[in-house]
Amino acid sequence: MPRTATIQARIDPEVKSKAQRILNALNISMSEAISIYLTQVGGFLLMSKFLMNSQQLLCRNRRKEKNLMKSEVLMNYFRNLIIENLLYHSV
Repeated sequence: MPRTATIQARIDPEVKSKAQRILNALNISMSEAISIYLTQVGGFLLMSKFLMNSQQLLCRNRRKEKNLMKSEVLMNYFRNLIIENLLYHSV
């Protein structure tokens, strides 16, 4: 893949120097390190979006479950009310 985009950044000279020493020891250029970092950021953003969507889906399902539980409680209440009413009037 051709590398045609240029990035300019202002960075503390001491931070750049420390990073350069580490990268030299790893035999990685500054450009390669920045490319790796930006690729990881893209993956991180994709994972974050996936996690957010999963969380939203989970919340939606929990709301549905709560509504279902409320419905079941109401149905049980009315069922019991009908049974009590039938028992009361049959005596």
